[in-house]
Amino acid sequence: MTRWSTFRKIICIFIILLSITTYTQASQIKWGNIAVLQTQKKYPKAEVIDYAYIGKKKYPHHIVQEKFKLWLKSNQKEFGVYVTISVHTKTKKVTNITWKEVTI
Repeated sequence: MTRWSTFRKIICIFIILLSITTYTQASQIKWGNIAVLQTQKKYPKAEVIDYAYIGKKKYPHHIVQEKFKLWLKSNQKEFGVYVTISVHTKTKKVTNITWKEVTI
């Protein structure tokens, strides 16, 4: 194997890994936006001041759950909310959203 072909293989692997990472980030952004928007509807008097992506969990029957932690502020009170979005992987439709409040 020549140096050139080894170099090309490394570049191809890098491009594949980069595209997978970009797709994952785009997915996190999409579901993160939905988590924020739906939480704003559920807590209309609170402001979302921060959020973090927790992770993804796969389930049978083409369901995946995307989990986020949002930090909200209402008047002088700050609190966290875990938002779990269930998505059907084939249709990309939200099947359920749950919220769980956490205090400091």
